[in-house]
Amino acid sequence: MSSHTVRQIEAAFETLAARVDLEGFAFDEDGEATLAFDDVAVVFRIAQQEGTVLLLAPLGQPAVPSEALFGALLEANFGWAGTGGGTVSREPGEGPFMLMRRLSGEGMTADSLEADIGAFVSAAESLAAHIAASMPDEPETDFAADPTAIRI
Repeated sequence: MSSHTVRQIEAAFETLAARVDLEGFAFDEDGEATLAFDDVAVVFRIAQQEGTVLLLAPLGQPAVPSEALFGALLEANFGWAGTGGGTVSREPGEGPFMLMRRLSGEGMTADSLEADIGAFVSAAESLAAHIAASMPDEPETDFAADPTAIRI
């Protein structure tokens, strides 16, 4: 991919960073940067060869993933309806669930980047909340019913 496309990506990020007062925002030498939007951390990774930017957001990891959770995440992936154009996946092994989206640098502007990031973060928040809600509640201890309980 041309260096023009990579420069277009960098310019879109620079303009957006200036617009939202992210002074000092820059990609590291590997073409990566991380920003937090409320409770969502988003990693931005420039893929120079493809002229794209990869957005990655960890969504959490339930203690015991259920069939219902996997079903809901697959449904969110269908047509990207519940993912803001991204794809939900899981790191190999026992890794956390992740939301990923690849953006083309061709024609990227600060406005298009802002809209894409907004949709991505909204989807990540919704999916992370769904994953967190699927975790079983901690069993409550009823101290009043336990005559051997010591109260402090």
